Amino acid sequence: MQVDVATIIAKPIAEWQTYSGRMEAVEKVDNLGYTQVVAPVSGRISRAELTLGNVLSTGASAPILTTLVSVSPMYASFR
Repeated sequence: MQVDVATIIAKPIAEWQTYSGRMEAVEKVDNLGYTQVVAPVSGRISRAELTLGNVLSTGASAPILTTLVSVSPMYASFR
């Protein structure tokens, strides 16, 4: 009788990969607790351009997360 080792270990490997993926997600969510975004001005945040689950990148080509809209009026006079 010939035993196919790949078939025998396929299920445990799949279960481990699923568990590993879940633990990675839990770790990433936990790391968000250490994240703080601070703006140098006061205002309100407009609609979110990206939502939970989007993949983000960094650099000049990175997408805008949201826009901060000032609630304090600004006055200017021209002469």
